[in-house]
Order: sequence, then structure tokens, then C-alpha cells
Amino acid sequence: MKGRPQVLVMLGGLFALSMAARSAEALAAIAPRPAPAAEDSRDTEENFAQLDAWQAELDAQSRETEARAIAADKALAEARALSARRKAQEAGRQTGLDQTRRLAAMYTAMPPRKAAGILAALPPGQAAPILLGMPPASAGSILGEMEAAAASRLAAAMSS
Repeated sequence: MKGRPQVLVMLGGLFALSMAARSAEALAAIAPRPAPAAEDSRDTEENFAQLDAWQAELDAQSRETEARAIAADKALAEARALSARRKAQEAGRQTGLDQTRRLAAMYTAMPPRKAAGILAALPPGQAAPILLGMPPASAGSILGEMEAAAASRLAAAMSS
């Protein structure tokens, strides 16, 4: 029986060593880590430098995007202003066309001799649209009642 207690003592010692090893592993898992080596801090500095470079690039892109948005807003405002001016011009032109149609109808209703005297006194640029707004037979009758020089000026203005 002498051998058995020694085996038991040896087994007990091995068990104690095993428990100690497990305790050491557990302590190592919760123990504070040592400070990073110089290489680790150099890598970290390089990473921060890369992050700073990316941030600078993103900031530049953000400024460029903002400048483009401002330019687009300005262009949109100019386009809207141009559209408003064109609408106003179109409305004015339409009003002018309506007025020319009314004048053409009025001169068509007049005797050709009276209409010829009035239209001959107008500048050719004003009289030509009125004559163009009339039926061709009425315009021809009025031009026939005018002096040749006045009729010639009006005919030239009508063709240009």
C-alpha cells in the first residue's frame, strides 16, 4: 500500500498544477494588457494620418459639391427669370397681334381711299403688319389707292 498513497499524492499534485494553470489563464484574460510596442504606435499614427487625409479629401469634395449647388441654384434662378421675361414678351407680342388684327379689321371696313391716306402717313414698319393682317383683296384695293412711292415702300416693308 505504500505505492498507492504516492500515486495519489502525485495525482493530487498534478491536479493542483492543472488548477493553477487554469487560474493563470483566467487571470491573463482579465489582466490589463501591456502598452503597445513602438511598432503598434507607428501603425496607429499612420492610420490616423490616412484618416486625416481622407477627411481632408471629403471636406474638399463637400466644398466643391456646395459650390456646384450654389451655381445650380443661380442658374435655375436665371432660367426662371428668362422664362418670365419670355412669357411677358409673348404676352406683349400677343397683345400687339391682337391690336394689329383689330386695326386690320377696322381699316378693311373703311373705304379704300380713306384707309390708303391714313396708312400712307404711318411709318412702313407700322403700316405693313396692318396690311398683312387684311384679306389680300382689301390690302390690294388700299395699295391701289396710294401714290406709287408710298405703295412701293409699303410693299417692300411687307415683303421683309
